[in-house]
Amino acid sequence: MTFAIAYPGQFDPADRRKVEASFGIWLRGANIPLAVGRQIIDAQNQALGELGQELQLPVADIAGSVPPDARHFVDVAHLTAEGNRRIAEALARTLIPLIDRLRE
Repeated sequence: MTFAIAYPGQFDPADRRKVEASFGIWLRGANIPLAVGRQIIDAQNQALGELGQELQLPVADIAGSVPPDARHFVDVAHLTAEGNRRIAEALARTLIPLIDRLRE
């Protein structure tokens, strides 16, 4: 599954500062700017998709399933109940067909 983050996202100024601060915790040790951190996550997600294709395995697109906004994210990576519902739906779309095939 890909990894969803809420940066840069759609937030009011106070929530944007909170999201940036929470992402900064992860990036600070490596002295990586926020925009580069986003590029790292995007590259990781792209590599997961490519690996899934190469191995002919499904990959749940979590990153594309959760809008980066205050309704879905508490901070850069932690989700609200609605955000977690979106993840559950994306996982179900990916896993249920696999489970059904195993039952056949």
